[in-house]
Amino acid sequence: MLQYHELTHTGEKRFACKVCGKAFTQRGTLRQHEVCGKAFVQRGNLSRHKLTHTGEKRFHCSVCGRGFRSKVGFHGHTKKHSQEEQSVCALCNQPFRLEEDLEKHLKWHIQSGS
Repeated sequence: MLQYHELTHTGEKRFACKVCGKAFTQRGTLRQHEVCGKAFVQRGNLSRHKLTHTGEKRFHCSVCGRGFRSKVGFHGHTKKHSQEEQSVCALCNQPFRLEEDLEKHLKWHIQSGS
């Protein structure tokens, strides 16, 4: 304990925030500092929120490689890949597994005039 107190006099900042990089002389001060002002009761919610600041995406789709911060977002995305029903272009009958791909395709028809 005395060892940490001595750091306040030397100015050495051994405890750095992994989100913003700001360093502190005491671990307690590091825990208390605010990055964005949001507070969370549950530690898990705080950990998940920190990902919005770091940009880290821990969940990756094995089909298309897209990354997601939350498990919920990841699972919602993977359902798109596993849908049995395919959407079909009304103009050329080309099938698409993902609705968003069909939308892009339809925009192509509109832009190309075909």
